[in-house]
Amino acid sequence: MPLLPVFVTGGILSRGHRFVFLVQVKTLSGDMNLVQAKKFVESVPAVFRGDLNAEEAEKLKAALEAAGATVVVE
Repeated sequence: MPLLPVFVTGGILSRGHRFVFLVQVKTLSGDMNLVQAKKFVESVPAVFRGDLNAEEAEKLKAALEAAGATVVVE
């Protein structure tokens, strides 16, 4: 089964949504601290994870979209 990248393309516009997304990124990544999560949010569009199977990628996509991001699983 191929591993899929989860690519965040944008959608974080307002400051309030950006904070919610930042916290979600920190939580979902498992290994990012708050500063790293902030840098990721500021660097969007970017690959969030590149090593997930299809089921995990779809779950992650749904969680990120719930936080206000536009996400593509390739």
